[in-house]
Amino acid sequence: MSQDKNDTTESGAREGLLSALSALGLAIDMANGSPETTALRGTWVAVVAAEELGLSSQERAEAVLGALFRYLGCTSYAHEEARSLGDEHVAARVLAPLDKLDRGPIAKAVLQDLPGDAFERAMRAAKLMAEGAAFTAGYERSHCEGAMLLASRLGAGPGVLSVLAALHERWDGEGGPAKLSGSAIPVAARVVHLAREATVHFLLRGEEPGVVRCLERRAKGQLDPEMCRALASSPRFLGAFREGPLWENVQGAIDRALDAGCERGPTKGAVLERGCVYIAELQ
Repeated sequence: MSQDKNDTTESGAREGLLSALSALGLAIDMANGSPETTALRGTWVAVVAAEELGLSSQERAEAVLGALFRYLGCTSYAHEEARSLGDEHVAARVLAPLDKLDRGPIAKAVLQDLPGDAFERAMRAAKLMAEGAAFTAGYERSHCEGAMLLASRLGAGPGVLSVLAALHERWDGEGGPAKLSGSAIPVAARVVHLAREATVHFLLRGEEPGVVRCLERRAKGQLDPEMCRALASSPRFLGAFREGPLWENVQGAIDRALDAGCERGPTKGAVLERGCVYIAELQ
């Protein structure tokens, strides 16, 4: 009887944690000014990508949890973005779908879309171009640290934390904060990065052919070229951008990831206990 009661309590705690994490994803979208369901959709796209690429169960678990925490930590640089851009939502709406190394499109975007009159926009754009490397490095470091802090509070294992530490690393080595390149980047981190770029591109542009073009352009530079080639021709991956029910799909994926991740991370009970404490602190 006692065991049944414990199982029921753990099941209820897990269901509450899954719902809270999913709800936090929606809250982060609103805080960022991102299209609704960006966090959940990006997480689900990472799940499908990991499955289509044949990753191991452990790597799939790291990809789904890494994708979720990637979005939950992305407001960590909002103050600096607001100070530099005049509106932190500009980054989510305008700069998010651009490659940070494409200075021309970035300059055009900020001149057209930053708040203020023409002179103010020109001054902000010039400042951003002059401080672009430092601004990007600060964002990359802050985002990774914020996501890792949140994940560690919830008891994530070292595999998930290594994914979050490499969120902004690029295949060509021009990312950060550690300047990793190629296969030195954890495979789950490469999946999360690809899923994020594809998801943002789809949600802001609204078409699957645009996702394929994005993967083709970013291959070898920003993203793993073999992953790009495989997923650009995968009907299931391209269908993930519209697949539903999204809330239930993501919660199921997180649930499976917690099961698969228990071998190398904390126990299932520890994850639930820390998660419930953290959610209570947010209320």
